[in-house]
Formats: sequence, C-alpha cells, structure tokens
Amino acid sequence: MGLAGATAALYTARANLKTLVLDKSMTSGALGVAAKIANYPGVPQVMSGAQLLKTMWDQAASFGAEIQLEQVFTASTSREVNRSPTSVPG
Repeated sequence: MGLAGATAALYTARANLKTLVLDKSMTSGALGVAAKIANYPGVPQVMSGAQLLKTMWDQAASFGAEIQLEQVFTASTSREVNRSPTSVPG
C-alpha cells in the first residue's frame, strides 16, 4: 500500500466504515524502499519511506482500520454485487 491506499484507509476508517487493508509487504512499493523522504507535506523531519508508511498505517489503525500483511491471489463475493454507480445499497 502506498500513500493513496493509506490515505483511503484513514478516511474510510474515520467515516466509521469497516476498513480492511491487505498489503503483501510494507516494502513492496516504491515508497516502502525509499531511503529518504524530505518533502512530504506535514512531515517536518527527514524519514524513510517505510517510516512514513508506518506512521500512516498507525494513524489509520487508530481510527479502526484493520491492516494485514497478506498477498491476495484471487477474490470473490458470496453475494450479488450491485455495480450500478447511481444506486446506494441499504
């Protein structure tokens, strides 16, 4: 998961939506292996990409997001999914 995924996890968890993030490894993406991040908004000190991701994961988890280190190979749903962009379930 990169910055976009971590941000999405934070916002969905803050909205009290059940949030599960599956990521194969903290260091699987470009950010995770970056040695030095020095220009990210709101981050006053230099840190590694892995440290920034950990900080964002912790923040999302503090609002209830569940983060698991898992690699997903296939996925399916046991119920019919409404794919209409104009309808809201419920």
